[in-house]
Amino acid sequence: MNLIIFALLGMLGVFGAVFSKLLADEFKAWTPSLVAHIIAAAVRKLPAAMRERFSEEWKSHVNEVPGDISKIAAACGCLFAAWKIAEAGPFDTRKRALDLAFATCALMALMPVFFTVLLVVAASSPGPILFRQTRIGRNGKSFQALKFRTMHIDADNRLREYLASNPKAVTEWKVTRRLGFDPRVTAIGSILRKCSLDELPLLYNVLVGDMSLVGPRSLTEGGFGKQTEPDDDYTACRPGLIGFWQFDRHSKKTAYTRNWSPMLDVKIMLAAIVAALLRDDGLEENNFEENYRIGLGIVLWVLALLGAGIIGKIIWQIFGLS
Repeated sequence: MNLIIFALLGMLGVFGAVFSKLLADEFKAWTPSLVAHIIAAAVRKLPAAMRERFSEEWKSHVNEVPGDISKIAAACGCLFAAWKIAEAGPFDTRKRALDLAFATCALMALMPVFFTVLLVVAASSPGPILFRQTRIGRNGKSFQALKFRTMHIDADNRLREYLASNPKAVTEWKVTRRLGFDPRVTAIGSILRKCSLDELPLLYNVLVGDMSLVGPRSLTEGGFGKQTEPDDDYTACRPGLIGFWQFDRHSKKTAYTRNWSPMLDVKIMLAAIVAALLRDDGLEENNFEENYRIGLGIVLWVLALLGAGIIGKIIWQIFGLS
Protein backbone atom coordinates (compact mmCIF):
# COMPACT_ATOMS: atom_id res chain seq x y z
CA MET A 1 0.00 0.00 0.00
CA ASN A 2 2.81 2.36 0.91
CA LEU A 3 4.50 1.63 -2.39
CA ILE A 4 1.33 2.54 -4.27
CA ILE A 5 1.02 5.84 -2.37
CA PHE A 6 4.69 6.71 -3.04
CA ALA A 7 4.22 5.84 -6.70
CA LEU A 8 1.14 8.07 -6.96
CA LEU A 9 2.94 10.92 -5.22
CA GLY A 10 5.85 10.48 -7.58
CA MET A 11 3.57 10.58 -10.61
CA LEU A 12 1.82 13.68 -9.26
CA GLY A 13 5.20 15.33 -8.77
CA VAL A 14 6.19 14.56 -12.35
CA PHE A 15 2.86 15.80 -13.73
CA GLY A 16 3.12 18.93 -11.57
CA ALA A 17 6.60 19.68 -12.86
CA VAL A 18 5.54 19.15 -16.48
CA PHE A 19 2.39 21.26 -16.00
CA SER A 20 4.37 24.05 -14.33
CA LYS A 21 6.85 24.02 -17.18
CA LEU A 22 4.07 24.26 -19.74
CA LEU A 23 2.45 27.15 -17.85
CA ALA A 24 5.77 28.94 -17.53
CA ASP A 25 6.46 28.55 -21.25
CA GLU A 26 2.94 29.72 -22.09
CA PHE A 27 3.24 32.70 -19.73
CA LYS A 28 6.60 33.61 -21.24
CA ALA A 29 5.12 33.40 -24.73
CA TRP A 30 2.21 35.78 -24.19
CA THR A 31 3.92 38.22 -21.80
CA PRO A 32 5.34 40.46 -24.61
CA SER A 33 1.91 40.71 -26.21
CA LEU A 34 0.27 41.57 -22.89
CA VAL A 35 2.90 44.22 -22.11
CA ALA A 36 2.51 45.73 -25.59
CA HIS A 37 -1.27 45.95 -25.16
CA ILE A 38 -0.96 47.62 -21.73
CA ILE A 39 1.53 50.21 -23.04
CA ALA A 40 -0.66 50.87 -26.09
CA ALA A 41 -3.65 51.47 -23.81
CA ALA A 42 -1.55 53.83 -21.69
CA VAL A 43 -0.37 55.80 -24.74
CA ARG A 44 -3.94 56.19 -26.03
CA LYS A 45 -4.88 57.97 -22.80
CA LEU A 46 -2.26 60.67 -23.38
CA PRO A 47 -2.78 63.92 -25.34
CA ALA A 48 -1.81 63.49 -28.99
CA ALA A 49 1.37 65.60 -28.74
CA MET A 50 2.80 63.37 -25.98
CA ARG A 51 2.05 59.96 -27.42
CA GLU A 52 5.06 59.38 -29.68
CA ARG A 53 7.65 60.48 -27.09
CA PHE A 54 6.12 58.57 -24.18
CA SER A 55 5.55 55.45 -26.29
CA GLU A 56 9.26 55.20 -27.09
CA GLU A 57 10.35 56.00 -23.53
CA TRP A 58 7.98 53.54 -21.89
CA LYS A 59 8.79 50.69 -24.26
CA SER A 60 12.51 51.22 -23.68
CA HIS A 61 12.03 51.40 -19.91
CA VAL A 62 9.87 48.24 -19.72
CA ASN A 63 12.26 46.25 -21.93
CA GLU A 64 15.10 47.00 -19.52
CA VAL A 65 13.17 45.57 -16.56
CA PRO A 66 14.24 41.96 -15.78
CA GLY A 67 11.61 39.23 -15.37
CA ASP A 68 8.25 38.74 -17.05
CA ILE A 69 6.14 39.61 -14.00
CA SER A 70 8.24 42.72 -13.41
CA LYS A 71 7.68 43.81 -17.00
CA ILE A 72 3.91 43.51 -16.57
CA ALA A 73 4.08 45.47 -13.31
CA ALA A 74 6.15 48.19 -15.00
CA ALA A 75 3.67 48.39 -17.89
CA CYS A 76 0.81 48.76 -15.39
CA GLY A 77 2.82 51.58 -13.79
CA CYS A 78 2.93 53.30 -17.19
CA LEU A 79 -0.84 52.94 -17.46
CA PHE A 80 -1.29 54.57 -14.06
CA ALA A 81 1.11 57.37 -15.02
CA ALA A 82 -0.80 57.99 -18.25
CA TRP A 83 -4.05 58.25 -16.31
CA LYS A 84 -2.50 60.80 -13.95
CA ILE A 85 -1.10 62.85 -16.86
CA ALA A 86 -4.39 62.75 -18.74
CA GLU A 87 -6.35 63.88 -15.68
CA ALA A 88 -3.97 66.73 -14.86
CA GLY A 89 -4.48 70.38 -15.74
CA PRO A 90 -8.02 71.47 -16.58
CA PHE A 91 -9.40 67.97 -16.17
CA ASP A 92 -8.54 67.02 -12.65
CA THR A 93 -11.01 65.85 -10.03
CA ARG A 94 -12.05 69.36 -9.00
CA LYS A 95 -13.31 70.33 -12.45
CA ARG A 96 -15.11 67.05 -13.03
CA ALA A 97 -16.75 67.32 -9.60
CA LEU A 98 -17.95 70.84 -10.47
CA ASP A 99 -19.34 69.57 -13.79
CA LEU A 100 -21.22 66.71 -12.14
CA ALA A 101 -22.61 68.84 -9.32
CA PHE A 102 -23.83 71.62 -11.62
CA ALA A 103 -25.23 69.33 -14.33
CA THR A 104 -27.11 67.21 -11.78
CA CYS A 105 -28.59 70.22 -9.96
CA ALA A 106 -29.47 71.98 -13.23
CA LEU A 107 -31.21 68.92 -14.67
CA MET A 108 -33.24 68.45 -11.49
CA ALA A 109 -34.18 72.14 -11.24
CA LEU A 110 -35.02 72.46 -14.93
CA MET A 111 -36.85 69.15 -15.27
CA PRO A 112 -40.29 70.83 -15.62
CA VAL A 113 -38.91 73.15 -18.32
CA PHE A 114 -37.20 70.20 -20.00
CA PHE A 115 -40.41 68.16 -20.29
CA THR A 116 -42.42 71.21 -21.36
CA VAL A 117 -40.03 71.93 -24.22
CA LEU A 118 -40.00 68.22 -25.10
CA LEU A 119 -43.79 68.16 -25.46
CA VAL A 120 -43.89 71.45 -27.39
CA VAL A 121 -41.27 70.27 -29.89
CA ALA A 122 -43.08 66.96 -30.38
CA ALA A 123 -46.42 68.70 -30.98
CA SER A 124 -45.21 71.60 -33.13
CA SER A 125 -43.81 69.71 -36.13
CA PRO A 126 -43.23 66.13 -37.29
CA GLY A 127 -39.83 64.60 -36.72
CA PRO A 128 -37.55 63.49 -33.89
CA ILE A 129 -37.54 65.50 -30.67
CA LEU A 130 -33.77 65.54 -30.29
CA PHE A 131 -31.20 66.58 -32.86
CA ARG A 132 -27.90 64.69 -32.77
CA GLN A 133 -24.70 66.08 -34.24
CA THR A 134 -21.25 64.53 -34.23
CA ARG A 135 -18.73 66.72 -32.42
CA ILE A 136 -15.05 66.27 -31.64
CA GLY A 137 -14.25 65.94 -27.95
CA ARG A 138 -11.31 65.31 -25.71
CA ASN A 139 -8.39 63.35 -27.16
CA GLY A 140 -10.01 63.62 -30.60
CA LYS A 141 -12.86 61.24 -29.73
CA SER A 142 -16.17 61.98 -31.40
CA PHE A 143 -19.45 62.08 -29.52
CA GLN A 144 -23.11 62.83 -30.22
CA ALA A 145 -24.07 66.31 -29.00
CA LEU A 146 -27.78 66.47 -28.15
CA LYS A 147 -30.10 69.43 -28.69
CA PHE A 148 -33.81 69.90 -29.06
CA ARG A 149 -34.71 69.91 -32.76
CA THR A 150 -35.35 73.44 -34.02
CA MET A 151 -35.54 72.74 -37.78
CA HIS A 152 -38.03 71.07 -40.10
CA ILE A 153 -37.15 67.55 -41.19
CA ASP A 154 -37.03 68.75 -44.82
CA ALA A 155 -34.76 71.68 -43.94
CA ASP A 156 -32.40 71.23 -46.90
CA ASN A 157 -35.26 71.32 -49.43
CA ARG A 158 -36.74 74.41 -47.80
CA LEU A 159 -33.37 76.16 -47.98
CA ARG A 160 -32.87 75.34 -51.66
CA GLU A 161 -36.34 76.58 -52.55
CA TYR A 162 -35.88 79.78 -50.56
CA LEU A 163 -32.49 80.57 -52.11
CA ALA A 164 -33.83 79.85 -55.60
CA SER A 165 -36.56 82.46 -55.16
CA ASN A 166 -34.49 85.07 -53.25
CA PRO A 167 -31.28 86.22 -55.04
CA LYS A 168 -30.34 88.58 -52.19
CA ALA A 169 -30.50 85.72 -49.73
CA VAL A 170 -28.01 83.78 -51.89
CA THR A 171 -25.38 86.48 -51.38
CA GLU A 172 -26.08 86.62 -47.65
CA TRP A 173 -25.81 82.84 -47.38
CA LYS A 174 -22.54 82.66 -49.33
CA VAL A 175 -20.89 85.35 -47.20
CA THR A 176 -22.09 84.49 -43.70
CA ARG A 177 -23.67 81.01 -44.04
CA ARG A 178 -26.57 82.56 -42.12
CA LEU A 179 -29.91 84.10 -43.04
CA GLY A 180 -31.91 86.86 -41.43
CA PHE A 181 -34.95 84.70 -42.08
CA ASP A 182 -34.10 81.02 -42.06
CA PRO A 183 -36.89 78.91 -43.63
CA ARG A 184 -35.43 75.78 -42.11
CA VAL A 185 -36.18 76.85 -38.53
CA THR A 186 -39.60 76.12 -37.03
CA ALA A 187 -41.58 78.82 -35.22
CA ILE A 188 -40.99 77.10 -31.88
CA GLY A 189 -37.36 76.48 -32.83
CA SER A 190 -36.78 80.20 -33.31
CA ILE A 191 -38.03 80.90 -29.78
CA LEU A 192 -35.97 78.07 -28.31
CA ARG A 193 -32.81 79.38 -30.00
CA LYS A 194 -33.34 82.92 -28.74
CA CYS A 195 -33.71 81.61 -25.18
CA SER A 196 -30.98 78.94 -25.64
CA LEU A 197 -33.49 76.35 -24.42
CA ASP A 198 -32.60 74.11 -27.36
CA GLU A 199 -29.27 73.44 -25.63
CA LEU A 200 -30.76 71.97 -22.45
CA PRO A 201 -30.02 68.35 -23.52
CA LEU A 202 -26.31 69.25 -23.61
CA LEU A 203 -26.41 68.98 -19.82
CA TYR A 204 -26.65 65.21 -20.41
CA ASN A 205 -23.40 65.39 -22.40
CA VAL A 206 -21.82 67.15 -19.43
CA LEU A 207 -23.16 64.52 -17.04
CA VAL A 208 -21.70 61.59 -19.01
CA GLY A 209 -18.35 63.33 -19.54
CA ASP A 210 -18.54 64.23 -23.24
CA MET A 211 -18.50 67.95 -22.46
CA SER A 212 -17.66 70.31 -19.63
CA LEU A 213 -19.45 73.36 -18.27
CA VAL A 214 -16.58 75.59 -19.38
CA GLY A 215 -14.16 74.90 -22.21
CA PRO A 216 -13.37 75.60 -25.85
CA ARG A 217 -16.17 75.77 -28.38
CA SER A 218 -17.33 72.36 -29.58
CA LEU A 219 -16.40 71.69 -33.20
CA THR A 220 -17.97 69.50 -35.84
CA GLU A 221 -15.76 67.10 -37.77
CA GLY A 222 -15.63 69.60 -40.65
CA GLY A 223 -14.82 72.52 -38.37
CA PHE A 224 -12.15 70.51 -36.60
CA GLY A 225 -10.39 69.87 -39.91
CA LYS A 226 -10.40 73.59 -40.78
CA GLN A 227 -9.02 74.94 -37.51
CA THR A 228 -5.60 76.59 -37.69
CA GLU A 229 -4.42 75.84 -34.16
CA PRO A 230 -2.62 72.56 -33.31
CA ASP A 231 -5.04 69.70 -32.76
CA ASP A 232 -3.65 69.04 -29.28
CA ASP A 233 -4.61 72.55 -28.15
CA TYR A 234 -8.23 71.59 -28.74
CA THR A 235 -8.27 67.89 -27.88
CA ALA A 236 -6.59 68.51 -24.51
CA CYS A 237 -9.96 69.84 -23.33
CA ARG A 238 -13.51 68.66 -23.22
CA PRO A 239 -15.57 71.20 -25.20
CA GLY A 240 -17.64 73.49 -23.02
CA LEU A 241 -21.20 74.75 -22.90
CA ILE A 242 -19.71 78.19 -22.32
CA GLY A 243 -16.24 79.66 -22.68
CA PHE A 244 -14.05 82.56 -23.79
CA TRP A 245 -15.40 82.17 -27.32
CA GLN A 246 -18.68 83.73 -26.19
CA PHE A 247 -16.87 87.00 -25.53
CA ASP A 248 -14.12 86.95 -28.13
CA ARG A 249 -14.66 84.76 -31.19
CA HIS A 250 -11.00 85.10 -32.11
CA SER A 251 -9.69 83.92 -28.75
CA LYS A 252 -7.22 81.05 -28.81
CA LYS A 253 -8.12 77.82 -27.06
CA THR A 254 -4.71 77.84 -25.39
CA ALA A 255 -5.80 80.92 -23.42
CA TYR A 256 -8.10 78.62 -21.49
CA THR A 257 -6.08 75.40 -21.34
CA ARG A 258 -2.87 77.10 -20.17
CA ASN A 259 -4.47 79.39 -17.60
CA TRP A 260 -7.12 77.12 -16.17
CA SER A 261 -8.07 77.28 -12.52
CA PRO A 262 -11.36 76.70 -10.65
CA MET A 263 -11.60 80.47 -10.23
CA LEU A 264 -11.34 81.01 -13.99
CA ASP A 265 -14.30 78.66 -14.52
CA VAL A 266 -16.30 80.59 -11.92
CA LYS A 267 -15.47 83.91 -13.61
CA ILE A 268 -16.54 82.62 -17.02
CA MET A 269 -19.81 81.20 -15.61
CA LEU A 270 -20.68 84.49 -13.87
CA ALA A 271 -19.89 86.49 -17.01
CA ALA A 272 -21.89 84.11 -19.23
CA ILE A 273 -24.95 84.26 -16.96
CA VAL A 274 -24.90 88.07 -17.01
CA ALA A 275 -24.46 88.07 -20.80
CA ALA A 276 -27.50 85.80 -21.15
CA LEU A 277 -29.62 87.93 -18.82
CA LEU A 278 -28.66 91.13 -20.63
CA ARG A 279 -29.09 89.45 -24.03
CA ASP A 280 -25.49 90.40 -24.75
CA ASP A 281 -23.89 88.61 -27.69
CA GLY A 282 -20.51 89.05 -26.04
CA LEU A 283 -18.66 90.09 -29.17
CA GLU A 284 -16.45 92.66 -27.45
CA GLU A 285 -13.41 91.34 -25.67
CA ASN A 286 -13.81 93.75 -22.74
CA ASN A 287 -17.34 92.50 -22.08
CA PHE A 288 -15.90 89.50 -20.26
CA GLU A 289 -14.41 91.48 -17.39
CA GLU A 290 -17.37 93.85 -17.30
CA ASN A 291 -19.92 91.02 -17.15
CA TYR A 292 -17.84 89.21 -14.53
CA ARG A 293 -17.83 92.26 -12.27
CA ILE A 294 -21.60 92.61 -12.65
CA GLY A 295 -22.10 88.92 -11.90
CA LEU A 296 -19.82 89.04 -8.88
CA GLY A 297 -21.69 92.09 -7.60
CA ILE A 298 -25.04 90.29 -7.96
CA VAL A 299 -23.71 87.24 -6.09
CA LEU A 300 -22.33 89.40 -3.28
CA TRP A 301 -25.63 91.27 -2.98
CA VAL A 302 -27.58 88.00 -2.84
CA LEU A 303 -25.24 86.60 -0.20
CA ALA A 304 -25.50 89.84 1.80
CA LEU A 305 -29.31 89.70 1.67
CA LEU A 306 -29.32 86.05 2.72
CA GLY A 307 -26.93 86.79 5.54
CA ALA A 308 -29.02 89.74 6.69
CA GLY A 309 -32.15 87.59 6.59
CA ILE A 310 -30.54 84.83 8.67
CA ILE A 311 -29.17 87.30 11.21
CA GLY A 312 -32.54 89.05 11.38
CA LYS A 313 -34.32 85.74 11.98
CA ILE A 314 -31.89 84.86 14.78
CA ILE A 315 -32.35 88.24 16.45
CA TRP A 316 -36.14 87.96 16.11
CA GLN A 317 -36.12 84.53 17.74
CA ILE A 318 -33.93 85.79 20.57
CA PHE A 319 -36.18 88.83 21.05
CA GLY A 320 -39.26 86.62 20.98
CA LEU A 321 -37.81 84.21 23.55
CA SER A 322 -36.87 87.02 25.84
